[in-house]
Amino acid sequence: MSSVRGDKGVTGLVHLTVGLALAGCHSEPPISYSELGEGGLVALVYLGQNAELVAASGLVRPTSPIEIEIDAATTGARRVLLVGFDFETINRLTDLDEASLRDAPLTLAGPGDPSMPRPRWWARAVLGEEPIQLETAPESEIFPLSLTAPWLPPCDRSLDRHEDPPLRLSCGSEYCESKAELRGCDLHIDTNLCSPSLVRARLGVDPGMILGVPAVEGALGECRAVAPRPNALYSLDCGGSAGQCLVDVFPRDLPLEPGIVARSSEPLFALPPIEDAPDYEEPYGYLAGLAHSGTRLLVSTFSGQVSNLRCAEPHETELFVLSDDTLELVATATAPPCLSTVVGDSVEIGFFGIVGNPARAIVRIGANGRIVNERPLPAELGRGLVAVAGLYDAEPLARAQPPDLVFIFGPDRGLRRSYLVLFDPSTLEARMILSSSAHIPEEVQDYVSLTKGHQYREFVVLDRHHEDLWSFFLEAPEAPIEFPLGLCGQAGNPLEVLVGVPGNALFRSYKAGQGAVGLFGLRSESLCRRFAPFEFPADPTAMIRWQDADALQLVGLRRRSPAGDPRAYLAFFDSLLPGFLPGVLEIGHGEVGPFVSGRGGAVFTTLPWSARVVRIDPVP
Repeated sequence: MSSVRGDKGVTGLVHLTVGLALAGCHSEPPISYSELGEGGLVALVYLGQNAELVAASGLVRPTSPIEIEIDAATTGARRVLLVGFDFETINRLTDLDEASLRDAPLTLAGPGDPSMPRPRWWARAVLGEEPIQLETAPESEIFPLSLTAPWLPPCDRSLDRHEDPPLRLSCGSEYCESKAELRGCDLHIDTNLCSPSLVRARLGVDPGMILGVPAVEGALGECRAVAPRPNALYSLDCGGSAGQCLVDVFPRDLPLEPGIVARSSEPLFALPPIEDAPDYEEPYGYLAGLAHSGTRLLVSTFSGQVSNLRCAEPHETELFVLSDDTLELVATATAPPCLSTVVGDSVEIGFFGIVGNPARAIVRIGANGRIVNERPLPAELGRGLVAVAGLYDAEPLARAQPPDLVFIFGPDRGLRRSYLVLFDPSTLEARMILSSSAHIPEEVQDYVSLTKGHQYREFVVLDRHHEDLWSFFLEAPEAPIEFPLGLCGQAGNPLEVLVGVPGNALFRSYKAGQGAVGLFGLRSESLCRRFAPFEFPADPTAMIRWQDADALQLVGLRRRSPAGDPRAYLAFFDSLLPGFLPGVLEIGHGEVGPFVSGRGGAVFTTLPWSARVVRIDPVP
């Protein structure tokens, strides 16, 4: 018989104390169980000359000092292992009381037997030597035995608590109905339309443990089990005709990570929210542009009317100035029609915008929302253009040059030339005009998005019509670089580009509820992948780099629910993974408008359907 006891004064016992030399038959200092945490359980495992199992105890809550009894059942033991488990781990596997756990000795697991979870902590000692020294095993060392207990369930059943768990496939270019379910101790993963495959994986007792992947049918090819990725229940790495594919099963209703909080302003108009709208590719609603400068936010609106960013039906503009901290209204002003595209001055409080459809003038707007300067656009820009994006970059100030104020102009209707124009922020004079015909081989372009590149005075433009990216270097404007999206852009209409990880670009695309984020290599033609939200079908409507992290992007999603009620969500996209991270945050009705960054890492957006402004901050 072998046992673990906590009472002193029993003859024939050897006291073990962690980390100290030991002597028999006298009191020793208490054993430290800090590694086990509150409520740890321990067992003693006796090994023979050839490391065979001689005997083992059940699980007990340790007292101090631990005493090991050497009797007829353990006289052949040459080593003893002290094995510790977290109480919560054991409690998850069984509802037995402590007396029952103590009276159920551990045994060696045979073929088909469930295995005990990995020990939280373990130590070893050689018996028959004086003094006896207990040695704590390093964390990197794998526990050498596969033990079982009569009370163990056949496998982990935690998936039973999650109905229809979300399934993420890194090779899925659009949302599709996929399913993960337990059948006995086999995890069945049906990827259905994504990369049609059926995977069967055998589960162990530990949460997240997959003992093997005995069957894979379809495009995923061979799969191997890996440690669960962050927040996942189970993870696999697969490779086949669908290419390399990460497969992750997540619990339902995960919180968004990294954690963020969102709060919204009161509606800017006393008007009912838009109930529904056509499937516009571009932002649509009561609100148009959003910009940040200093402590102020500027929102351009259609004066209570409904339109889209290109101001398809020209309306008078009403400007709202809000505090970026409280989102309270500070000032209002009126402006000429179609002042839809606005950008903030990051040097002094103020804003810039383009007036008219077709575009006719560039304006400077003061902190109170009133226009303080206006200059007609150069005649060489042509007719029928609208401003579709702008960007203010103060980086050249470090080299004693004026900041770069850049707007791009796309055709209003039909297919005409597009332009990238560099303005002087102080005079509003056009300093450089790059037309699609003069600097790009194609005569016809449709610019829809502008972002700053990683190199000095580099700007990347998305041409929706030709599904190309163009990289303009203002130091050498005569030599832009073309990056055809090719097949990467054809599964949806590309609308917005964002340069993320150095050398890569991201773009979002619209596909009537089946949109995606694409990852494209600006320096590597081999990189072209698309990733759809995997928790439900949705269209990305906006994206921005989060907290100056090149690899992490905040994405706004528009989801049309089964009841037909469009809802606005926030999600994170990791371009190093790559793919969407689990968890979403619902922020309101309709869709998410354009993002802008502000002070202290805050990000702002709009809910154009309900005329609200939203501030987004990391969880403190």
